[in-house]
Amino acid sequence: MWGKKIRLFLRQSEKAEGSGKGDVFISYCKGDRNFAELLSNKLQGAGFAVWMDEDSLKAGDRWKKEIEQGIKKADSLIVLMSSDATRSNWVQFEWAYAKGAGKKIIPVILEQIELPGPLNDFQYLDFNNAIAERPWGKLFDAVKV
Repeated sequence: MWGKKIRLFLRQSEKAEGSGKGDVFISYCKGDRNFAELLSNKLQGAGFAVWMDEDSLKAGDRWKKEIEQGIKKADSLIVLMSSDATRSNWVQFEWAYAKGAGKKIIPVILEQIELPGPLNDFQYLDFNNAIAERPWGKLFDAVKV
């Protein structure tokens, strides 16, 4: 199960005072990795520092504990939603944990799907359209604190 789920944590290494940029945790399933990497690059370009788990986790680290720590430290969680993501136990765990921790949750729709019931409480951003129509600016505004 762990091998099917890749997590990407985004965070600023140091918050610049007054920058308004908070730490972000991105939840996604393996099938959405390419978009997660595109998002990572876009966020870096907007001034966010990116930390990827496969670069930072060491052999023997307790993944669940590290995920929980990443969510606790984050100001918001971006959850990439696709048909694969709706079936992922780890994606569900991550957004549910963030919701329980009172974090801001930003669902990003990657394909035409119905959001799981509890995620219907959150305004989503539709990235299912052509690249020119994707609401990057709205997403960057949403992750600012």
